[in-house]
Amino acid sequence: AVVSTQSGHYGRDIEMELRHECYDEALKHVRTATTPPPHKPSYFDRTESVQNRVYRSLKLWSMYADLEESLGDFTTTKNVYYRILDLRIASPQVILNFAGLLEEKNYFEESFKIYERG
Repeated sequence: AVVSTQSGHYGRDIEMELRHECYDEALKHVRTATTPPPHKPSYFDRTESVQNRVYRSLKLWSMYADLEESLGDFTTTKNVYYRILDLRIASPQVILNFAGLLEEKNYFEESFKIYERG
């Protein structure tokens, strides 16, 4: 199996929970999917199981950030974005979204640091 296939399965599960308004379950699924395994496998190491590599899926992390923005609070959302940056999987859009969120909350210096870091 491929990481994108596995992340797609998680994504469909999460979307199903959202359609049924089971928001806590949706967050639980995305948190499970993005939890790193006990050891740090390489995302591109095909000898490692897909389940051990899916935690680096930008699709899942983006979904996680969106869910936290909608259902969580500012601190949990910020933590998700920082984890995306720490994993070094942030896309330019993720950087813009995070910096924009910080600006919206009047965290201008921190927002500027995110632009620099991106």
